[in-house]
Amino acid sequence: MEARTYLASDREACLEIYDASAATLEPTHPRKSFEAFLLNPPSSFFVLEHETKLLGCGGFEHAEGSAQAQLIWGLIHADWRRQGLGRYLLMFRLREITRRNAVQLVRLEVPAPLATFYAQQGFHAVARLENAYAPGIDKIELTKKLTVCS
Repeated sequence: MEARTYLASDREACLEIYDASAATLEPTHPRKSFEAFLLNPPSSFFVLEHETKLLGCGGFEHAEGSAQAQLIWGLIHADWRRQGLGRYLLMFRLREITRRNAVQLVRLEVPAPLATFYAQQGFHAVARLENAYAPGIDKIELTKKLTVCS
């Protein structure tokens, strides 16, 4: 298993990962949004590769000098879920974020059903917006502190 920086040649494989998850993603993050994102992702967007096959992708955004980073587009192909790959990708991204010394807080917004996964990884819910994505699909904002003491 290797996590590496996204390349333009990874685009179709990342769209396949999205399509495998479309049933849960489409109401919250339309495919067109992901397609557009992949045309010019930040340099902090990564893929999980195993034996030349992409199993997942995700990244983060960080403005220079900001104390916060935001996780974006964390996806694992539906056929490869429940094997620890989502946690692996998350931990990889958090490690990359810690290399930016200014970052003290990581945040993300997810549909309510995904909030449990992030809570198990030490994130805390700080806001809930009912029906934000679609009727019955709430948006949860979560944060995780990267520094223990200040």
